[in-house]
Order: sequence, then structure tokens, then C-alpha cells
Amino acid sequence: SAPIKGIEYIIGLFINTIPLRVRALAGESVTGFLSRIGNALTVREKYESTPLVDIKEYCTEDSNGELFDSIMVVENYPLDKELMRKAGQNCSKPLEVDAYSILEAPPYPISISITTGDEIKIDFFYNPLLIQKSSVLRLSRHLINIINGMVEAPGREPADIELLSADEKDRLLHSFNSIQA
Repeated sequence: SAPIKGIEYIIGLFINTIPLRVRALAGESVTGFLSRIGNALTVREKYESTPLVDIKEYCTEDSNGELFDSIMVVENYPLDKELMRKAGQNCSKPLEVDAYSILEAPPYPISISITTGDEIKIDFFYNPLLIQKSSVLRLSRHLINIINGMVEAPGREPADIELLSADEKDRLLHSFNSIQA
């Protein structure tokens, strides 16, 4: 969305990471929460070209530390559809794309990538030296529980959405706390 003259003729990756801190307000519904975040993202658009180094300088947090240690990326560019559409055409151009792949290696212990399109795809990238696979699998199940809870009860407060599945909650409350004589 950057207003760069001639961008359609430029090859390269144009991204900027802008930190976003989100807090649910007491009494606020999921719908209100998501609407407020959407409005904040719209207001924030005028700052999307701000270099991360400048954001860090303006930040009231400890300027010697990192701004974040994880990242969630929403990828909404139509890359795959456009490439496959062009590959399916009979072009007289000397270059055609019939396949592509993307390898991501973010510099964070964990990164979540959400790709939108006909379906939503969520990928977790993590450093196995720092985070166990079982923890990432549990985190993915928790994320699904949150999303399902938001869809099923949009009038509910975000804080009231269950993070744990019924089985996991039962195991934590009863199995792990049972007293053997």
C-alpha cells in the first residue's frame, strides 16, 4: 500500500515491522475489541514507513533492549493466485513461473505467519534450541481455541474466552492435582 512512484516496476520486498501492543478493555466485547484494533491499524498507516530504529528511539521502554521477542505476520498479498494465474496463461513472454516457495527464517525465538486467501493458513516458525515442539503444538491449539471462542461468542469479553480445551483444563484441575494416599 506504500505510495511509491513506479512500485509496480520494482522487484523486491517492501516490508516494515511496526510494533502493535494490544490490550482488551474491561467490559469490551470481542466485536468491540476487534473494531478498536482495526481503527488503530487505520490510524497507524501514516506511520508505516517509520524505520524500526526510529520507533525504538521514540519508545518509552528500555531503549537498550529489544522491542519484541516474537512476531506475528499477516500476509495478505495475492502472490500465489497471481503467479498461478499468469503461469496458466499461454504467454509469449520468455519467463514463466510454474512454482515458487518461500523459506522464512525470522530472527525471533517464535514467529507466527498468517496467510489469508480462500482459506486462512497459520504457520509457526520457531527455534528448536529455545522452544520445544510440544510447546509450539500446545500454543497452536490454544490459538485455535481463542479463534473459535471469538467466532462462537462475539459478544463475550476477550478475557472470558477459554484458552484451554476441556480435556486440558480437566487434566490441569483434576489429574495433576489429585492427591494419592
